[in-house]
Amino acid sequence: MLDDAFKTKVVLATLREDKTLAELASEFDVHPNQISQWRAFFLQNATSVFSGPKEERKEIERLELEYGHHVHPA
Repeated sequence: MLDDAFKTKVVLATLREDKTLAELASEFDVHPNQISQWRAFFLQNATSVFSGPKEERKEIERLELEYGHHVHPA
């Protein structure tokens, strides 16, 4: 199984647009369709890079409030 760092490296290489998909597939020894799938997934989820931690913090705060409520009933 290929790790996330490798997949990211391949996707970033596609974004440079200085090599064809066939060249990248040969260079990284990965099928061109796989590279296309990784790129599509990466681009679809790119906004999570900027929004992820904020959303995580909100969820943690919500859970802490909920947990606190159960620990210290009114």
